[in-house]
Amino acid sequence: MTFLNDEGFDSGLNWVQDGTRIDLCDDDPGSDYTLATNPSTGYSIGNKTGLVLTGPADGAQDGRIVTVPQINDGTITNTGTATHWALTDGSNVVASGALASSKGYTAGNKFSLDPIIINYRDAGVTATITLYAGPSVITKESATTANARIIVDQDGYTYYSEDEGSINPLRTRFSSEWADDWCRPVSEAPGDYEVRWLQVSGETPSSVTGSTPAGTWRALSLSDFVVTNTANVGNPIQSSTISIEIRRGSTGSALDSGQYLLIASYGT
Repeated sequence: MTFLNDEGFDSGLNWVQDGTRIDLCDDDPGSDYTLATNPSTGYSIGNKTGLVLTGPADGAQDGRIVTVPQINDGTITNTGTATHWALTDGSNVVASGALASSKGYTAGNKFSLDPIIINYRDAGVTATITLYAGPSVITKESATTANARIIVDQDGYTYYSEDEGSINPLRTRFSSEWADDWCRPVSEAPGDYEVRWLQVSGETPSSVTGSTPAGTWRALSLSDFVVTNTANVGNPIQSSTISIEIRRGSTGSALDSGQYLLIASYGT
């Protein structure tokens, strides 16, 4: 992978730090200063001035970042629906982007905005790694054999399965949205990413791909990674809370983690 010293990233991010005003916009202003800031002829429906950005600092996964602080008292100038933001320095758009979700506002009211992270990624790194962090209780009850599984797939998704011993269990995505893509874009998977599991509480899982011990990294290029709890007549309940972590094989630290409760129970 190509290396670039932090000073290379920071020279650009130091210029971004000149941004002192952020506008909410009802369309994408791109790099156009008038569109970004003018409420009459542009897209601005509100703004906050006097900002002081923090950074540059290391990114959560790689690269370098500056952060636009949280805003609690921005002013709405025009009634409309905000879809984008723009950071400006008095004459230039230094950064702009889409909001996480659009929101309607009424002129004269105030707006709040979560911190915005502006990230220079390391050269050659294009993927974002995020393990599903929503409701993650996986439960199966059966009168024969019950399996509760969490699956980190080579295709870039996180699946779960609640099955009765299928050799090829039905894989269900946690969400139809991006919430369960561990790799975005999924075309970057499996790459050189590695996964491991850690015991949080309860019993040791019934099986793990490759009999991988807790805390041991396994390359996703080898296969999907599956942690399973199994219950049957001889073992009527199996319950474990585990954590799963993912990292790049070339790094030593986890990029993200998710916690899952696997419950398999045998019953008639």
